[in-house]
Amino acid sequence: MTIPALNSTHTQARRFITQGIEQLTGSSSQSRFLVSAAPIPTALAMIALAAHGKTNQARLQQGAAYLAATRQNETGWGNTPAGPPNPLATAICDKGLQACELGSITKEIIYEAAYLVAKTWTQDFDRLTPGWLPKQGSPLIRLLEALSGRPLIPSLENLTLKDLSTIANFMPPYGRPTILAVTLIKDYFRQGLSAKVLAAARELLDSTSADGSWCEDIVVTALAILALHLTGFTGEADRASQWLCSMQYDNGGWPSFNQLANWSVAWAAQIIGKNDPDILKLTTPYLLGAANADGSFGTTPPYSYPDLDDTAIALLGLAVDSAVSPSLLTKIGNLLVRLQNWDGSWSTFPSFSGQLPDCTCAFPVYIKSEDITIHAIQALRKLNYAKDNLSISRGLDWLLKRQHKDGAWNSTWFLGRTYATAQAVELLLDLSPDTTPLKNAIHYLLSHQQPDGSWETRSAGETGLALYALLKSGLDPGSREIQTALRHLLSLQQPDGSFRPFYSGFYASGLYYEEPLSEALAAVRAIELYLELS
Repeated sequence: MTIPALNSTHTQARRFITQGIEQLTGSSSQSRFLVSAAPIPTALAMIALAAHGKTNQARLQQGAAYLAATRQNETGWGNTPAGPPNPLATAICDKGLQACELGSITKEIIYEAAYLVAKTWTQDFDRLTPGWLPKQGSPLIRLLEALSGRPLIPSLENLTLKDLSTIANFMPPYGRPTILAVTLIKDYFRQGLSAKVLAAARELLDSTSADGSWCEDIVVTALAILALHLTGFTGEADRASQWLCSMQYDNGGWPSFNQLANWSVAWAAQIIGKNDPDILKLTTPYLLGAANADGSFGTTPPYSYPDLDDTAIALLGLAVDSAVSPSLLTKIGNLLVRLQNWDGSWSTFPSFSGQLPDCTCAFPVYIKSEDITIHAIQALRKLNYAKDNLSISRGLDWLLKRQHKDGAWNSTWFLGRTYATAQAVELLLDLSPDTTPLKNAIHYLLSHQQPDGSWETRSAGETGLALYALLKSGLDPGSREIQTALRHLLSLQQPDGSFRPFYSGFYASGLYYEEPLSEALAAVRAIELYLELS
């Protein structure tokens, strides 16, 4: 691999990243730097906006244009703009176009859309099921079976709003308003505008963020708008509709959720900020302003629910800047320690009290995660927690128990195992070098590299992570594995410096996305290490 070619790729990618960070930390953001738009959330947003009739016609027409551009010939739509069509995505998109054509919606469209989205949300549920779920037949299992259409109780008709009080503590913060909206819609069709349905609508309104959205989430907000429209709270849904309009991209589409700004900004600080003071001048003020009152972070400020992955990466980004108050870093670190599970793991979301951003996290509630545990340990190590610190050692013990026999770890929000395994290699090089688990993880990466130099999803982000891990582990920069991985990265770069999207991340089952800044950052980090070692 020629050094000039790598330098050119690196320069273009750095330029793309810098432009993106300037956008994210400024007053506006171009869609090319954000989580990618997708057909399913676009169709759902269109159905929600059609509830307000003619006032949103221009938005609906733009959404229809996006759906027309992403339709796969006459066969329909997939879960991503270029993905293979499937019946579920196609049915939802057809409902969106139907709403656009009518200029309004019928109650039947609302019910059918809610049911289809619920099935989409849970079609990959087996992989994400927490190990501590209640036994079969419990209210939570009944709920999941109903949403996914699986045997025991296969229909939304079998659920009641009463079930929510039982299952609330088992659901992520994002989940409750989603399930409340879907269940409200179902109960409306079963029993009409009953006292319970009206009470559920008021509860849904109580969970609205100050900007009018529900947790700055397109899918959740759209479902809530539909539920409120059915129950007559149309005026109260106006702010939510305005927020939804403001989130439409310039190509007419909507993403599954708002964006991953905190992650992108913090990772940029960590990767390129250490050698670029100008980047830190952008990232540090942004991250300081994005912190919730208790030191937690969500995906994007100021009204997204606390997320332990974003909290860990924010700490890593802030720690790069020596001007950041040590007391703030300690506060964030203490929060991570407090929210560690009893078995040493960290989960995706904590429960919390208060109105965002003035919230206090209470306890972890959802999905113990290998990659989030890795990031939490890395963040604590950045605060000089010793290897034998109890939180560190318990976290490492849990991770080692989760390693598969082939040397890999599961990833939580990304397809395949490369994402978590590559980062586990980095962590083990720090905490447990020259051990069998580390050797097995490295062997997994080497044995699962594709002939073209890529890994499972072929994405630039995944390739960058694996390449960086192998270089850190001591693999010869001139080896065939390293050279083919570098060539693959170069083959994916686009004229603007970004990399070809592969949509290997997923926000919820069936809702896949690409996040271009993180892809570019992973590639840049690997290329910089290669250039340093060559």
